[in-house]
Amino acid sequence: MEVGRICQKIMGREKGKYCVIIEKIDTNFVIIDGYVKKRKCNVNHLKILDKNLELDKKISKEDIIKKLEKEGFKQKETVKIKEKFKKVTKDKKKNERKK
Repeated sequence: MEVGRICQKIMGREKGKYCVIIEKIDTNFVIIDGYVKKRKCNVNHLKILDKNLELDKKISKEDIIKKLEKEGFKQKETVKIKEKFKKVTKDKKKNERKK
């Protein structure tokens, strides 16, 4: 488990999203960034993948995402349930007004 290793979150609200280890804190914790919020993460919450990225010391989130996409790790867009619900209720209200 070294800096630049590509991982996938397996627990929490960001479950299933890809990330990269950007700093190792100790044997149990690392700092991750990518399709997730930059944060401290327990290594037990990560699935370590075989691929590695070359990272500079100060790399931006956008550059990490570009490198992940170049390696074939694209994140699917997720639509929140609340947003879908709002759209459906707006459509129903429009239909009721037409009648």
